[in-house]
Amino acid sequence: MINQSNILQWQHDLYKKYLSFRKKCNNCTPSTEKTVHAAIYSFYEFINMQNVENISDVQSVDLKNWSIHLIHLKTRTRNLYVSQLRIFFEYLAEENIVSGTLPMALMYSHAPITTIVDTLTEEQLDIINDYRINASTAIELRNIAIVLLGLKMGIRSIDIFQLELSDISWKERTISFEQKKTGVFTMLPFSTEVGNSVYRYITEGRPRNSKSNRVFLSHNPPYDGLKHSSIVRNSLKQIFLKENVSVPKGFHITRKTFASNLLCSGNTIDMIATALGHSSLRNIDPYLSTDDKNLRLCGIGCENINYKGVYGL
Repeated sequence: MINQSNILQWQHDLYKKYLSFRKKCNNCTPSTEKTVHAAIYSFYEFINMQNVENISDVQSVDLKNWSIHLIHLKTRTRNLYVSQLRIFFEYLAEENIVSGTLPMALMYSHAPITTIVDTLTEEQLDIINDYRINASTAIELRNIAIVLLGLKMGIRSIDIFQLELSDISWKERTISFEQKKTGVFTMLPFSTEVGNSVYRYITEGRPRNSKSNRVFLSHNPPYDGLKHSSIVRNSLKQIFLKENVSVPKGFHITRKTFASNLLCSGNTIDMIATALGHSSLRNIDPYLSTDDKNLRLCGIGCENINYKGVYGL
């Protein structure tokens, strides 16, 4: 636990200035802000113990010793701290407060992990479509409306959970909201398929005597907005309850499938990033591995390449 009383006023001021910069760049979610604060204030506390009086006096050895000082933390947490402090010092370098090479003193404990992006299979998509066609009860209408918002528009479960009736423009055929994770305001067009499913739920399945402005409600009295976003995530599982196929892992697979479909349809990275509400194009990189057709075009044959093993064999 960091003792705030040991932090100097100039350090508080510098942090506030930096945080304002990160928020202007739409690059600081509430969860990221907590990590940024913990990393920078941990470093402040460390350099104060070393009697470093000004941020411009920090040297590479101070950064190295601070990262060693974090040995008690888990590797993932330590990497997050180091990563955020590196970004902080890159900002300071751009402001000509520290040397441009100073951030290079901060290194990861190990390379970041890259995982394969899972998307819904054609069989699973067929089951979802059949469910949409046959949905009739209030819960079924709610389930399919929720799933299509993720699958056809790439909306995260937490944003579907908080979606309000006033966010929907039936005239413009758009849904507008501020993304909970990134704070980025997004306006997305919806297809006829999505619009019909949401409209059917609102007019045929949604409790009529509710005073809540939320789109998706609990179907138990007093019919307020959903209490937990887990109900949104569970809607996908409900569709596969009676099916003899593997159940998709997590609701986020709908967003991944949406992004993958955009990519495979020939859309640009910029367009996909905008549709997903990402502030950085780097976040789209994992989806490149799902475009098998275009990836095959990148393959290079081994013809006319001379190679030999050890001792010329």
